[in-house]
Amino acid sequence: MGGTGVLTIASLVGKATVSDQHAASVLDFTGLSQKNGAVFSQVRLAQQQDQILSSRIGIKESHLLLANDLVAASTTEMLQRLHSNSHVVLNLDVVPTAQFIQQRDHVIDVDRLVARFKTVVQPAQLYMLHAHQLCEKIFGETTFSHILLLGFAWQKALLPISLAALEHNIQYMPSAAENWAAFSWGRIIAAQPQLEHQLLSNQQALPEAVSIKAQIQINAQQLREYQNEQYAQRYLNFIHDLEARLARRHLEPELLRSIANNLYRIMAYKDEYEVARLYSQPEFKQKLQAQFSHTQNISLWLSPPLLSRIDPATGRPKKMKFGAWILKLMPILAQFKWLRGQWFDPLAKNPERVAERQLIEDYMQLVNEVVNDLTAANQQQALEILNLVNTVRGFGPVKMQALENYQQQLPPLLQHYQQKIRLIPLITQA
Repeated sequence: MGGTGVLTIASLVGKATVSDQHAASVLDFTGLSQKNGAVFSQVRLAQQQDQILSSRIGIKESHLLLANDLVAASTTEMLQRLHSNSHVVLNLDVVPTAQFIQQRDHVIDVDRLVARFKTVVQPAQLYMLHAHQLCEKIFGETTFSHILLLGFAWQKALLPISLAALEHNIQYMPSAAENWAAFSWGRIIAAQPQLEHQLLSNQQALPEAVSIKAQIQINAQQLREYQNEQYAQRYLNFIHDLEARLARRHLEPELLRSIANNLYRIMAYKDEYEVARLYSQPEFKQKLQAQFSHTQNISLWLSPPLLSRIDPATGRPKKMKFGAWILKLMPILAQFKWLRGQWFDPLAKNPERVAERQLIEDYMQLVNEVVNDLTAANQQQALEILNLVNTVRGFGPVKMQALENYQQQLPPLLQHYQQKIRLIPLITQA
């Protein structure tokens, strides 16, 4: 079970079983996967067709679960079909769920989900691997993770199907060579588990962390490209002044890095001019041409503020489809970035742009206010307050909702911070 490829693998297992002169029943359930509901198939195998009395697998009737989607597989509905002698081959790499649409910071507790399986099946019969990471490493994409799990299960003698039957039917699948390779890699990982760690740890050495001073200069250069030298200099002046204030207090420099990155991010908000500039970059065109052989039919879905209407169903601006010709206009629009924020900027009075510019001023004021009362004892609390602005992200109504949430969450944190500052001298005097 689990997302793209489930139905294809179920069909493969059924056909291979028939090739072995045995009986198979395949019952598919399509719930649009992470878009809302799991995709899974119930497959029954038997020596004779009359031995399959029902296509559905009932409570405690499953001998093997191939779980490519950890979240969907760990539901009560799925766990009820397992018993103490069941075998589970589990992909530990989680995929986004529908909850991410409503809660962007939602975190899936993998250990908690795995623990649910351990309450049902014996530890020796629960096999776990990082199928997505392995496929990404070997093939450059995760598409073949299902068949890699299938190969793993076959090597563990969990499937009563001959290798010849599987190979015969895989050759008729799209991307047959890659699918057979993925199946073979699954077998190899099952036979030599240590190879998984070796493959996944064999990565290029990560570059050393950029120094704070270097990061500040990188941010400033990005702001020059975003707007102009004056805009970048305003950023540098504020950060350099802050750096001097923190140095006098002998505080951890990582606080400076956080503030410098936070301020850069909200100063480089993506308005229409910036979107046009990014689409005009040679790097964008190079990546597009490297990924697709034909780009003349590309289309963009945009909601221009002066053109798009409000969708009555969602209350949000309705996106409009533009052909590849719109990319030719992007460099022209990008040239007008000097208008940004000016009184004669036709986009300046857009409520979103007004809020984004005001956020810059508010954040600078907040930094000054927090740093005035900063000590080594309350530095962690100050960092929490100053990093809260990271929750303000996205575009359009999504960003505006995030900004509203931020403005509601900030005052209590700031009030608590200031109250603790006032209590310190009182406690000292007592």
